Amino acid sequence: MDRASWINEYKALHNGNLSRSRAALERFVPQVTNRVIELNAHAKQSKRLSDLKGEHRTTGVLKFMLGVVQPAIILCAGTSALKAVRSLLLPWAPPIIEARHFIYWGREYERELAEKVNSLL
Repeated sequence: MDRASWINEYKALHNGNLSRSRAALERFVPQVTNRVIELNAHAKQSKRLSDLKGEHRTTGVLKFMLGVVQPAIILCAGTSALKAVRSLLLPWAPPIIEARHFIYWGREYERELAEKVNSLL
């Protein structure tokens, strides 16, 4: 993936800005010493989980992608992500790290979280 072009396109669609979640991810990911895949718990996006209708709260895409990639570690940002991942009962049982939702991250928290992830790799 051409991440730089993707970020430029993202910013173009968002008046030149990153959301708080995206900004946290852009600071966090480079601190992880291994490859990272970012996935949402649900395939359909909404501003808030409460806005997402029940028929769109499916985890089929998440289950498929995790099954294909089989990550060594899964970091869940927020309770809804944690709940979605735990419900999948993944057969290879990777460590699952529970983290605050991205909007509550800060630089120190991101650094500590990256250290935790890196120590498990």
